[in-house]
Amino acid sequence: MFSTPALVLWDSLRILAAVAALFVVGVTPFILLRTLSWHQRIRFVASAIVAAAIVGGYLQSLGTVPDQWGWRTVLITLGMIGFAVGCLAYLQDQLPEPARRHRR
Repeated sequence: MFSTPALVLWDSLRILAAVAALFVVGVTPFILLRTLSWHQRIRFVASAIVAAAIVGGYLQSLGTVPDQWGWRTVLITLGMIGFAVGCLAYLQDQLPEPARRHRR
């Protein structure tokens, strides 16, 4: 692992996508505890399933350089980072507001 510049690039993208996907899989149970409609629950569960498949595929392909230009790897990495940020923002929006001590 990490022996040529191309391998450093592709393995770094795979690891970054895998970490974001693991984050999505890890926060999905906490998101499902919130009040959601049935289609929102299905959407989050399906996204976690896809993220688990990405983790498995990318960790299995570490140490290999793609035969062709890996545009899919770039898009999946960007998409998983975006989805992880979206999950984090959703959880932050669900936090209760802190009680204020003084009212004006």
